[in-house]
Amino acid sequence: MKKVLIEWVDANIQHGWQLDTSTCDVALTEEIGYLVEEDNKKIIVARGYSQYGLYNSPMAIPLGCIKSIKELRLK
Repeated sequence: MKKVLIEWVDANIQHGWQLDTSTCDVALTEEIGYLVEEDNKKIIVARGYSQYGLYNSPMAIPLGCIKSIKELRLK
């Protein structure tokens, strides 16, 4: 299973009433994990994978939010 670094854009929120919204922007985010699945809408990445075939914290990221995917190679 590929280990990947994904750079993607996530939603961001400011809590409460705001007079100035100039600091409210999307958040450039990095996720490192195992590439579990990809299709024409999303990729699924998990933070861990066990010998029993279980995934830890799988997350779906919409393809439109992804800036880059780099395969990681351990030395």
